[in-house]
Amino acid sequence: MKERGFSIVEFLVTTTIVAGLLSAVVAGFLQTTGRTYDNQIMSRAEEEARTVLDVIAYDIRMAGAGMPMGQASFAMTDATLGDAALPILLSATGSYIQVRTNEVGNDTVLTTSFVPSASTRTFTVLSNIGFEVGDVIYLNDVTQGGTRGLRGTIESISGNNITIQTGYSTSPAASFPSGTLVGRITTVTYNSSPSGITRNDTVATTRLGLNSTVAFTYLDCNGTVLALPLTAAIEATSLCAMNVAVTVTPAQTLKNGLPYTASAEQRVTLRNFILSR
Repeated sequence: MKERGFSIVEFLVTTTIVAGLLSAVVAGFLQTTGRTYDNQIMSRAEEEARTVLDVIAYDIRMAGAGMPMGQASFAMTDATLGDAALPILLSATGSYIQVRTNEVGNDTVLTTSFVPSASTRTFTVLSNIGFEVGDVIYLNDVTQGGTRGLRGTIESISGNNITIQTGYSTSPAASFPSGTLVGRITTVTYNSSPSGITRNDTVATTRLGLNSTVAFTYLDCNGTVLALPLTAAIEATSLCAMNVAVTVTPAQTLKNGLPYTASAEQRVTLRNFILSR
């Protein structure tokens, strides 16, 4: 029996069908690969935005930690203290904030009483571990039933004796008994600059993300937005929370050539402010 091969027409039809199937498979593969690529870009951006938000929110939540907040003789509204009693500096804006906090938990206590004066700027502490010349420290006698506070900068350390520089700020006629708390307080600055969000803690400046921004909104205890600029009175009586919004735009674009912007937002309760009232 004779074997019959493909005719030219059959061959062309078969080739066309196979080519169409291959084109469909390739198109599906490219589409799936494109979606995977886009999903990776979006997922990484979303994760980065949430991570940056968590870092910022933690520092803001801890505003005032270690400071003599709520001390009647070291009030935020006392003009004679300058900005020494303010946990958030009044230069705060919608894209910039400076927060004071006991960042790494360095603290100790006085082992003898201390009455600061022009000629008496040295006191003795239980331990000097974690304290260095140039550090900003706060004294707080709340644990001894007092109402006083002090802000100063360490001039020198000799054993467990710490001497502060002149120009310290303290409560009127201050006298700090043994057991008074001594804490190292850092000013943490966040700035939403054109090159991305930066964090500075007076030791180092860290860029939290390229092409990132942060926006701050200040709220009272009813959730009402507080108008800027902040004042000492607003901090002392009204400020209860902040809304923090972070955006991150990766350098890589999506498959369609468009940029993708991830966002994360959180309302942060300023618990130290609330507890001090």
